[in-house]
Amino acid sequence: MAKKDAKTNLLNHSEAKVRLLGEYLKRYLNIICNDGYTKRIKIYDLFCGEGLYENGGEGSPLVAMRQIKDIHFVNVAKASSIPKIDCHFNDIEEIKVKKVEQSLKDKSLYYPRIWRLAIFNRRLSTSI
Repeated sequence: MAKKDAKTNLLNHSEAKVRLLGEYLKRYLNIICNDGYTKRIKIYDLFCGEGLYENGGEGSPLVAMRQIKDIHFVNVAKASSIPKIDCHFNDIEEIKVKKVEQSLKDKSLYYPRIWRLAIFNRRLSTSI
């Protein structure tokens, strides 16, 4: 049996981490978006990877944006507004950030009128 490459396939341990991130953001965003004090939320993923794996698994950028989309539409349905949300995704490999951008478009996970998105491909040492 061939060993799967963790860079192109979402393996079990990474799937657990991404699922945990999604659950955390769901709860955190629900609380912070409804606290009445928070005006802006910034989310950073400095090693975002491709976002979508060859085996169909979704990485952290897609999971984060899905949670933001969900919290937005839940609050719109309740006729309440949420704080502005800025997402910053970075990966050193340009091809990976291009794939993230494409996956966000393909899956309808980015609404530029609702929140801001910044995607970079920089060495982390130059970003800090």
